Amino acid sequence: MKALITAALLLSGCGYRLSTPGMAADYPQVSVPYVEGDVSGLLTTALVRELNARGRFSTTGRARYTLNAKIIKDDKEQIGWRFDRQGTNADRISRLRPTEGKRTITLQISIEDNTSGKLVFGPSKVSADVDYDYVNFDTISDLAFTPPGGGAPVSVLAFSLGQLDAVEDAQTVALAPLYQKLSKLIADGLDACDL
Repeated sequence: MKALITAALLLSGCGYRLSTPGMAADYPQVSVPYVEGDVSGLLTTALVRELNARGRFSTTGRARYTLNAKIIKDDKEQIGWRFDRQGTNADRISRLRPTEGKRTITLQISIEDNTSGKLVFGPSKVSADVDYDYVNFDTISDLAFTPPGGGAPVSVLAFSLGQLDAVEDAQTVALAPLYQKLSKLIADGLDACDL
């Protein structure tokens, strides 16, 4: 065991790296700096993860190509409503409550060849969207129900399995699947590029 560790240290000190032919070393290397506007770093992480999962690209700090991305639009719109309910008999009244939204993010991406300093792709725009539901915390009927047979109101949050949230939190939670969608679209575009 000691001899194996010594051999590995000697080989790594000489600049040798163990690799399998046809693996990431044979593929284009792409550097992915932080996406401009990605405050949490989650979009950048999703993008690097997707590129590495494809097995066609090797992401590294010193690469021939740099994938530059910038968030240029982050839209939130209301897409779903329901009737407000009033009283214990749940009569509908003519007032709608928002319950569903859509978040759309648009990125501008480009790929630069670091050896020549020229763009080999872009700038181009990539957009994706995701829908999300939320509970309206302005009304007690959205937060509690009266159990069969009467009694004190019971909070619905205990039964929601984490799916009911305020609009701000629902918009934040929607970012993970949205970033994954954007990453897949960008990786598909890179697959189509001849790097």
